[in-house]
Formats: sequence, C-alpha cells, structure tokens
Amino acid sequence: MLELDEEFVTVLTPEGEFLRLKKEGDCEVGEEIEARAVKKTFLFHRRSFQYAVVSALAAAVLLVITWIQWPSDAVCAYMSIDINPSIETGVDDELRVLTLKAYNEEGKHVIAALTSWKHEPFSAVAKQIIELSEKKGYLKEGGEVLIATVEKEHNDSSARKLSAELAEIQRSVANERIVITTVNSTMEVRNRAAKQGMTTGKLLQIQKKAKPSSSTSAKPNKEKEEVGKKESATSNKEKGQGGKKESTKSNKEKQQDGKKESAKPNKEKGRVAKNEYAKSSKKKEQGGKKEKEALSLKGQKLEQLPQMKQRHSEQKANQQKKEKQPPHEWKNSGLEKHI
Repeated sequence: MLELDEEFVTVLTPEGEFLRLKKEGDCEVGEEIEARAVKKTFLFHRRSFQYAVVSALAAAVLLVITWIQWPSDAVCAYMSIDINPSIETGVDDELRVLTLKAYNEEGKHVIAALTSWKHEPFSAVAKQIIELSEKKGYLKEGGEVLIATVEKEHNDSSARKLSAELAEIQRSVANERIVITTVNSTMEVRNRAAKQGMTTGKLLQIQKKAKPSSSTSAKPNKEKEEVGKKESATSNKEKGQGGKKESTKSNKEKQQDGKKESAKPNKEKGRVAKNEYAKSSKKKEQGGKKEKEALSLKGQKLEQLPQMKQRHSEQKANQQKKEKQPPHEWKNSGLEKHI
C-alpha cells in the first residue's frame, strides 16, 4: 500500500501497475492487502507525460500549417476574359484559378492549348490566354482585352491582391500595345449572363452598345424640359433683376439728392471764402502798389532836393545882389530877367 485516505487506498501491484481501491477494514501504508479494484487509474511518470504533451503540440502545429498551405476549393470570385475567345475563371481568396470555362469555340481552342492552370495565379493564366490568342490570330496589336471581376463577397485583402494582379497583367502586355480594360460587376449580372450563355464582360459590352439608342430617344424630351426650365428661370430672373434695378435706382437717386443738398451749402461757403480771400489778396496787392509809388515819389523828391536847394540859393544870391545895385544897373547885370 502506497497511500490511503478515508475511502480509498492506492496500491502497487506485482506487475508494476498503480491501482486505486476502496478501503476495506483497517490497514496501514506499506502493508500488503488483497482487495477488489474499484477504480483503475493510470498515473504517468513525469517524463512520459512531458513526451506526450510535446507530441500533441507538434501534431497540432503540423495540422494548422497543413490547413493554411493547402489550397481552398471554395470559389470567392469569377473573372472573365473577353477578346474574341470568351473564358471565365473561378478563383479563391488568394486569386488562384480553380475553375475554367469557355463560352465559345475560340475559348475552347485556347483552353485546350493551355499547359497548366489548376491552382495557378490568375495573372499567370491570363498571360497564357493572351499569348495564345495572339498566336491563333484572335488578338492583334492595338487590340483590347476586357477583364470583368465579380466578387461573391467583398474582401479588402482580395481586392488589393486583385489590383496587383491586374497591374502585373498590364505591365506584361505594355510593349505589345494591347489595351487592358477592367470592370467590376455583381453576381446578379453574372447569373443573368450565364443564363444567356455568355460571360459577364460580354453582357456588359452589349448593354453599353445598347445605351446610346435609348438615351437618344429620351434626349429630345429632356432637352424640352431643360429649355422650359431655362425659360421660366430666365423670366423669373429678369423680373427679379427689374425689381432690384428699380429699387436700386430709387435708392441711388435719393442718395444723389442727399449728396447734392449736403454739398450745396458747403459749395456756397467755399465760394464765399474764395471771394473773401481774393478781395483780401487784391487789397494787399493795391496797398503794396501804393506803398511802392509813395516810396518812388519820395525817392524822386530826395533826388531833386539838392537841385532845388541850389536854385533857391542862386535866387537868394541874385535877390541880394539886386538889392545892393541901383535899378538902372539891373539891365546890364542881367538881374532884370529874374524879377
């Protein structure tokens, strides 16, 4: 006996097995007993347990890796290629080709000539289809390749991968002057195209060609409506502009009248001030002239003063001389002239 508790005991058998038995009677650890097994428990050694855990983890990791790397067989999107051969491919979320279907005889010839396509990237399969179409004469320089994409459910990761794949296809045919046109559509359009026995891209091409005729018939009515709208809008606009012009004109006239009235007294004041200034200036000029004339007269008088003094002195001398001489000598002396 190795271990005991109130109800069970753990014993080691001669074969080396550990058994858990129901306790019967009194017993002690180390004692040999014989009893019926109630529950058999397998107790592993520590080393054996570690090996078991490591093995289980390794198996789980291997299973996950295998599941990730193994290609999924679920179609996530349909991508059709239309040249003259019309071919539709079904791709998974990694854009690997899972299904390939031809919608005309030319498409069947191209698919029959493909070397490998199952689980190949869509870009690689599309390049093969384009090259074979060129070799068979379906596609010439300057031709167009229409690639239509229909997603079952939108996935951002798949959309980014799709953009990269289409860019790779465009780069591969850039030197050959081949136009790659890409369009997106819905499952509803794809199902309708499949019922009519054509690819999604082909149905979109037909709808695009049919649109101009329907739009042309609707164009006259639309033009009439637009003309009527324009005419009504023009009349309303003219009315509005006329009312605006009249109100603006009256306001403008009032402003001008007010400006004239306010400017009139100011103008009169200005004229009076100008007249007063002119009068004062004229008076100053006249005063200056009179002063100049007075100064010139004064100068003349000053210049004549010595002559007048000399004459006065001469007259005085003659008078004195006359007084001294007798009257009968005045004629001879010349004093008679001065009398």
